[in-house]
Order: sequence, then C-alpha cells, then structure tokens
Amino acid sequence: MKKKPVVLLCIAVIAWLVIPNRIMASDTDSRTVRVGYYENEVFQEGARPDTVKTGYAYEYYQKLSEYSGWQYEYVYGEFGDLYQMLLDGDIDFLAGLAWKEERADLIGYPDAPMGNETYNLVKHETDADKTSSGCGLYGNTR
Repeated sequence: MKKKPVVLLCIAVIAWLVIPNRIMASDTDSRTVRVGYYENEVFQEGARPDTVKTGYAYEYYQKLSEYSGWQYEYVYGEFGDLYQMLLDGDIDFLAGLAWKEERADLIGYPDAPMGNETYNLVKHETDADKTSSGCGLYGNTR
C-alpha cells in the first residue's frame, strides 16, 4: 500500500503544473482608471453607457484588468476630443493611438510590445471536417 501516497503526490504535482498560476485582479490592489472610449467598428464598439462593449481594444482592456486589478471608468466621446483629454490628463488611456514622431514626447508609448498569450484550438483527431489549416477550426456547423 506504499503506492497510494506516491500516486497522490504525483496527482498533486500534475495538478499544480496544469492549473495556471497567475496573479489575478482579485489578488492585487484595485484602482479606477479613466478610459477614453469611442466607436470604431471591430476595434471597439458600444461607446455608450449601458451598452455591450466588444472589439479588440475592449478585450485587451479586460485582459489587462485581470493582471492589474484596475477598474475602468469609461469616458465616451469622439476620438479627437478624447485625444485632447488624454493630453490634458483628464483620461488615463486611449486605445488606437498610432505612434508618430511628433507625439513621441507627449504620449507614454511602451518600449515593449503589448502582451500576448498563446491559445490552442483543439479538435478530436477523428474529426475530418476540421483541419489545422485555419478556417475549419473556428466552429462546428453540425
């Protein structure tokens, strides 16, 4: 019966390796940051209070809040007005602001690229309808 403790230890080690060990927002200090939010198809949509928000920038904000613990106060408006608010210090973030030499001294552009995570799409090995070449992995029409 000495195998039982070894098996339990192996299971515990495997579980520890498999379960992600990230610092989530609930583990950090939370603060509210003001985000300039404007309507831009696919990039960020839902630029009104009580509207569902979607898009690349919105998803990135959500991922960032998981790591930082930040809560967001959205400030809605047109891009030009929000850009001026960023310059004036009235908002903390504004997505979609391309790097330009004339802005380099005004905007806190990061030196490192934005974070990234690897996602794997998996399928059952016997499912011939889905391929590793792309489109077929995004959904099952059956």
